[in-house]
Amino acid sequence: MWQRSGVKIPASLHEKLAPCAGRTPRLRLLLGLTCGIAAFEFFTLEIAHRSDLPGIADRESPAPILPSFTTGREQSPGGELFHIVQQSLADRTTASDSDALEALAGWVTAHFSGADIRRALDFLGHSQPSGAVIELQLAMIGAWAKQAPRDAAMAVAETDLHDGRLAVTALIGVWSEIALSDAIDWATGLPEGEIRTEALLAAGYEAARTAPEVAVRLAQMLPASREANALLVHAVAQWSAIDSSAAADWSQHATDASLKAQLQAAVAQAWADSDPLTALAFALSAMQTGSWQDVAVAGVAARWARQEPAEVMSLLDLFPPGDLHDATFENTLRLWASRDVRAVADWLSTLPAGPKRERSIGIFVGTFASLEPQLGLVSDGHNNR
Repeated sequence: MWQRSGVKIPASLHEKLAPCAGRTPRLRLLLGLTCGIAAFEFFTLEIAHRSDLPGIADRESPAPILPSFTTGREQSPGGELFHIVQQSLADRTTASDSDALEALAGWVTAHFSGADIRRALDFLGHSQPSGAVIELQLAMIGAWAKQAPRDAAMAVAETDLHDGRLAVTALIGVWSEIALSDAIDWATGLPEGEIRTEALLAAGYEAARTAPEVAVRLAQMLPASREANALLVHAVAQWSAIDSSAAADWSQHATDASLKAQLQAAVAQAWADSDPLTALAFALSAMQTGSWQDVAVAGVAARWARQEPAEVMSLLDLFPPGDLHDATFENTLRLWASRDVRAVADWLSTLPAGPKRERSIGIFVGTFASLEPQLGLVSDGHNNR
């Protein structure tokens, strides 16, 4: 029975168990109780001296608090696992050490069967919730997913977990690195419900890194929600970084006006990294006037200013006066000054007298007042250079 767990039974324990075989029923019962105690004592001592289990050595065994589903059942390989889990959680050093819990989870998934791991997860699910309990649950799911992702996925879908959302995210995160398409197939094949929603969200964010168009399709499978919209905007932004024209064309067909504006703003800002002028033209011509257009234009200008701040400042002269112009002007000038103070000072010296020069110096001096004596700029608008 113990051998099924994959844990090797030392010869010394076999010697203790040997008298239990081939006796009369009454004698077997008596010897069975005696040998059961001997086996428990052996595993307690063995566990206490295992150097590959973090934080367990020389610890006092906690009182057994097994879930009700274990009562009345024959002792199984999972019994040792329950003891290990209990002792680890009772040990404050281990329970407060994320690395120790992760190492324990890896050891467990390498030494015990899937059935035992699943029962241990269920045991943790019936335990009093705590940071250590939840963290160990998630670590076990992640470690198991590296070895048998489909088995781990089945357990996540069917086992009581303290934080199902984090469990699904942990599972999909590991599984996607092994086989993204398999993780997506599992997520899309789940029945409607909370688990499917969380799985699609997690798979969508993972897919967005390498296959944003797939992530867009996954987002569209989700029930309408703020989370679904956030995934869609993120996926479209990632898509725009790869193929801005295609992402821009797709965003034009969104039917919800608010969502369409968010998608277009995401496209424009990602587009700015490769072609800021076209990105700005898209934001000004394709988007409706409003707060999201302001966000898009400001985002494009900020990204463009990282490369060509002087050009952006000149281009702003073509903007109509208003809040958008003023905010973009100030943000760009502050960003430029934070990257190259001397270049801004030189640019300021070329400006003719007038409101633009006065305002520019005011913004600059207000941000870098401590540099005023070095640059010869004063806040009253006069240039002493």
